Amino acid sequence: MCAPSHPPLAQATVFKEGGKIGVKKSIAFTHDSDIAVEVVYEEDAKYVPEGTESTLVKYNVTGVAKFAAEMEKKGLGTPKVSMQFEMSGSGVVRLVKAEAVVEEMVEVEVQEEIEEEEEVAEEEEVAEEEAVAEEEAVAEEEAVAEEEAVAEEEEEAVAEEEEAAEEVEKKEGEEDAETEEKKEKKEKKEEKKEKKEKKEKKTEKVSAYSWAMSATQAAR
Repeated sequence: MCAPSHPPLAQATVFKEGGKIGVKKSIAFTHDSDIAVEVVYEEDAKYVPEGTESTLVKYNVTGVAKFAAEMEKKGLGTPKVSMQFEMSGSGVVRLVKAEAVVEEMVEVEVQEEIEEEEEVAEEEEVAEEEAVAEEEAVAEEEAVAEEEAVAEEEEEAVAEEEEAAEEVEKKEGEEDAETEEKKEKKEKKEEKKEKKEKKEKKTEKVSAYSWAMSATQAAR
């Protein structure tokens, strides 16, 4: 639908017939002089009324030649020119931006980057060592706390064992005392029984003697 032109004459279709409206499109090319832009209808446009002027708008893009000359002095290449066109919602076409650029290769001192990288690496190493030291300190504190907890548990276990031993000893003492008391009672009981038996035997002897005496007297 429209095309810019510049010496030598060049054309480019930016917006196709029947395309979308309310859009922006760009074209780019290398050039070293100012540009005369003419936006026109295509010659074989179907929907343009007969007798309509083919030219829509003209632009003069200046400053390109001066910029190209400056870049040539610096030993740089031909500028790359880019132009952006807009078709509004009502179908009006206009040039909204035009610029020329060149690419320049810049050498960077690698030594500075290496030094910076070394400093960063050194800082990271120091930070890592500090983190490791902190982790080791925390681990050591945890180990000490764990050892103290184990020692405390062992002390409690020993105390419980001693208490259990005291209870067993006390119980055994009570059982021994009870056994001794039973033994004494048994001995006393047996002693009484023995005395009783002796007394009964004596009584029998006395009775037998008395009977024998009576029998003798009767015989006389």
